[in-house]
Amino acid sequence: MIFLGMTAAAAAAIAFFAISVHNRLVRLRNTSHSAWADIDVQLKELEDGIESARRYYNAVVRDLNTAVEQFPSNLIASRFNFEQRDFFELETPAVERKPVKASF
Repeated sequence: MIFLGMTAAAAAAIAFFAISVHNRLVRLRNTSHSAWADIDVQLKELEDGIESARRYYNAVVRDLNTAVEQFPSNLIASRFNFEQRDFFELETPAVERKPVKASF
């Protein structure tokens, strides 16, 4: 579509510019989608790591609590003031388990 008073070269330049802008927007959209997917994967890995660390901590606390109570290790535990420890638990599970909302 050529506007009045526009040369064919000017119309071609405008068309080329419009096409290049469109292509850049498409690439930007694809890049942003992959960036969000990468962030989503990283958040999932972080959540899995936190859960794994919590399970490991609770397993170690369970073993310590058992050792503090069992004979003969309870003799050493009482001598050196080893005490039972609490498991890691969420104080308010309903609030703390809500998905995180990220907005930019």
